[in-house]
Parts: sequence; structure tokens; C-alpha cells
Amino acid sequence: MSYFDIILKKRSCQVLFWRDFNAVFLFGVLRLPEGAGDRQKSPKASPADNIFAVVKKQILWYNQSYNIMQRKKDMKTLYLSDLDGTLLSAESKLTPRTLDTLNRLIGGGMNFSVATARTAFSTGFVLSGLRLTLPTIQQNGVYLYDFAEQEMLGTQYIPTQSVTRVFDLLSGSDISPLVYTARDNVQTTHFERVTSPNMQAFLDMRATQYGQVIPRVARLESLADCGIVYFCFIDTKERLAALAGAVREISGISSVYSRDVSLVGEVWLLELFSESASKAGGAKYLREHGGFERVVGFGDSLNDLPLFAECDVSIAVANAADEVKSAADIVIGANTEDSVARWLEENV
Repeated sequence: MSYFDIILKKRSCQVLFWRDFNAVFLFGVLRLPEGAGDRQKSPKASPADNIFAVVKKQILWYNQSYNIMQRKKDMKTLYLSDLDGTLLSAESKLTPRTLDTLNRLIGGGMNFSVATARTAFSTGFVLSGLRLTLPTIQQNGVYLYDFAEQEMLGTQYIPTQSVTRVFDLLSGSDISPLVYTARDNVQTTHFERVTSPNMQAFLDMRATQYGQVIPRVARLESLADCGIVYFCFIDTKERLAALAGAVREISGISSVYSRDVSLVGEVWLLELFSESASKAGGAKYLREHGGFERVVGFGDSLNDLPLFAECDVSIAVANAADEVKSAADIVIGANTEDSVARWLEENV
């Protein structure tokens, strides 16, 4: 907090400002010497008149800026963050600082949730200790999950004909996916065979870090009638490239082909889900059902671009993909610097 006393000597004018963070208020009044109003105006503005005009213009700008900021603060706002590469650290964890900051802000009334490609199971694992009160967006918008009620909401299933075409495409292929199904408010994951070291590393990580042993099935086609919501292929960029191009020709599904920042090394994912599902759809659902007037979103990867499209303010972390930073309204520090928590602490 600082004070500025601007003295315009030639007109004996004094303007007093008080600055508090981003808001600037006009506290004082212009004081003219006695009889100054009786003087005849010069046809040409004096230097003091020019200075006065500039000061007046800045006063109006400061007041307008403050009013805009106040209106935004008064709006019911939802804050949505991606997890891996954005809110989580390089170790795919919430740092103590981020956890403490979020819990304090949520406790103070901040409306906060997450939008992730993870399942509810792994989201619950990495966000242990975070006191979320709103439903979360899972698997790129395939469903929302309310941790308080332990309930799946708005599940988007892959159409049967699209599932059949994916299985036809995989016939005779040396690449096999993880298949996610949802039924009776429970999501399950299965695989048929391990087709890459990256896939094996993922299965091992789930078993050792999360205590989740993913079951094997004899044939993935046996899951066709179990409510398939997601296919996830885990391999190298080169081995997945042709398949990524082929699945774009299948109607009824959307795909995300990107590097997985949560795993060590050059691990690439090809994720398939209903074309009706997206992080944008999840954000829209929360906006409408929560009565939010404004949505602020944080992200780093290509699957966050649909989220940004639904947000009133989009914020990318410094480590985000170039396309994501170009699409963002604001770019903050990296995920390794607690940047999302820092921004929320300073702006909410």
C-alpha cells in the first residue's frame, strides 16, 4: 500500500491517490487557489492544463478498471484445473504447498474442481487429502465423479457400432489397448495382452504405486456389451502413429494422441472415447448445474484445448504445449513451481 501526492504547482492543484493492489481510488479533490475561477482561460492550454488532463484520464481509467475487477470478483466463478503437467508436480503429486493453499481457499468459499484424463480411481489417489466439494471431470469428460456422493454422473458411452469398428481395426494388429467399462456406478479396466514395454511399465506402476492390479481377459471383444467408455493405447509415438490416423475415420468417437507427462520416458498415448465427451462438455455441465457465471480453466496439453474453449479465462502453465500457450489468455509459471496454487492465492 503506498500514497502518491501529485502537486501541480502552476495551478496549485493537489490530487491524492490511494493504491491498494490493482485498485486505485481518488481520495482527494482538486484545490484551486482563491479567485482562480475568475481568470480568463487562455486559448492555448498551459503545461499545467495538459498535465491535469492526463491525470484526469488516468483517474477515469483506474476507476473503470476497478469497477470491472469488482464485477468479476462478484461473479460466481468456477475454477477448473487439469492434473498431470498442470496442478500436479513432476512426481504426479500435490505438493504440501498446493494442498494447503487449495484446502484453505476451498474452505473460504472458492469453487474448485479438476478436469483430467485420469479415472476417478487414480484421481482419488493423487488428490488424497484435498477437500473437494464439487464433481470432477474424468477421462476427458467421459463422466463426472462426485467424490462426496461416490457417484458417476453423465457417463458417455462409445456407440456400439464404433466399438465394433475399433475391434475390426485391431484384428491382426500387434497393438492392444486397455479397455475401460462402466456399469452400475462402477468403472473397471481390462487388457488382453501386453504389446509394448511402455504398456508393461504402466501396469507395473499401477500395481506398485496404486495397489491396483488390472485384470486380463481372454478376448477384448467379450467386453463389447459391458458399456465401453474408453480405449487407451500405450506405446511409442512411432508405433501409434498409423493407428492414430486410422481411428479418425471412425464415426462416433474422439481421439487424443499425445505424450504422457505422468510417465517417465517417451511414453505416448492414443485415447479413444465418445465424440459426445469432452472436458468442455464437463465444464458446461458444471457451469449450468452449479449456476456459475464465469469459468476459469488451467491446462497444459492438447486435451485441454476443448476446456479452454468453454472457459471465460484460460490459463496455461509455462511447460504447456505451444498450441496450448497460444490459445491461453494467460501464461503462468511451470507446474513444478506450484503455479496454479500461487495464481489462485493471488487472484481469488
